[in-house]
Amino acid sequence: MSLLNNPKTAVSVNEAKRRMKAFKSKMKQFLDPVDENKIPKSIWVPYTDFQQAIDIAKLTRGTDIELSGMRIYLTMQEEPGSNEFSITGLVVPTIKTSPQSNANEVHEDIIVNLETPKGEAALNSDDADSSIYDMTYPCPSVCDGATLIV
Repeated sequence: MSLLNNPKTAVSVNEAKRRMKAFKSKMKQFLDPVDENKIPKSIWVPYTDFQQAIDIAKLTRGTDIELSGMRIYLTMQEEPGSNEFSITGLVVPTIKTSPQSNANEVHEDIIVNLETPKGEAALNSDDADSSIYDMTYPCPSVCDGATLIV
């Protein structure tokens, strides 16, 4: 008996290690020469930040909205004046928009543009906040040194 709701999505530790090894190998090719300790390995998101995203989506779309999950867009943030960078994830709440099976489900991003400080519509403004969150912490530097995967 599995403890997971959907055991088909679970992978073994050995499979996770194989995938991580393949990822690091490809990253070395793209980033050569690079210190192996600087290769991005993971993104950590605090649970409380997920909960905040859920709360804001419900506040703006109504408390009866049924969120289906969170989509994490992988992005790259460059450090100004250097060739250093970090991989980050932009977190967006989603709702299920199709009744298809799990393999073919469609989940729509819930992106709510908030108002600018001047009260103007914020559709494509750099001065406004939205329901797109960068609440992620990359590894390195926020790493679990004891993980079996890396």
